[in-house]
Amino acid sequence: MSTAYAKLAEQVVTDPAYEPTSMNNPLRSSSGNENTVAGDAREDSASPTIDWDQLKQSNPDVAAWVCVGNTDISLPVVLPADGDMSFYLNHDFWRRQSVEGSPFLDHRCTADGTHRMAYGHHLSMGGQFSSLQTAYQQEIFDTLGMCQWTTAKGGTTLLQPLCALRVDMWFEGIQRFSFDDASSLGSWLQSIAEASPARCADWRTASTAAKSVVTLVTCSSNLAGKPWRTLVVFVELERPSRAPS
Repeated sequence: MSTAYAKLAEQVVTDPAYEPTSMNNPLRSSSGNENTVAGDAREDSASPTIDWDQLKQSNPDVAAWVCVGNTDISLPVVLPADGDMSFYLNHDFWRRQSVEGSPFLDHRCTADGTHRMAYGHHLSMGGQFSSLQTAYQQEIFDTLGMCQWTTAKGGTTLLQPLCALRVDMWFEGIQRFSFDDASSLGSWLQSIAEASPARCADWRTASTAAKSVVTLVTCSSNLAGKPWRTLVVFVELERPSRAPS
């Protein structure tokens, strides 16, 4: 993460108990021993307190704040009011020209929708979504922690890694943003996870139980201009009830 974005995170994420790198993933890999859709990490992780007023003063396009455990991702996500997604490819959060750009939402979704898909650069110097570049490899996917997606309206949603894959930039399978019901959402997620080289152990159950989805997208090549993208799919699951003591 660049100095500017790190400083912004320090300024607007004000909860001292909030530590995104501690958000471990309770769903193990397909080669692991954990096969239950667990929820203890959900309840034990602190939720961030975001200073939305300060963020909106800096950029009224701000739509969300995203964090991924065990990575350096703790960043604002913008949604251009005019729908021009290309602007933030070469402009930072402060709307200054920059190769670093700023993570942005696909214009076809909303920050509190069922499927939120956000794009962020992979940079040779690191930062933005660079830590997700090779997450389609199972051993890298296994290191990912929980995703916290926070909005001014919806508060914080905690999501667990479901799967990751490497696709062409025009991959149509991920480009779905509305669903008739929970069953259609689950079926869609199962089809994505089934085609993924990296996924959690209980991906079938997690797909069926999902309430909402966050997909983070970045370049999977170290060379600029290549068409390959890494998709990392996170799902929000129902919080399991605890047995009475």
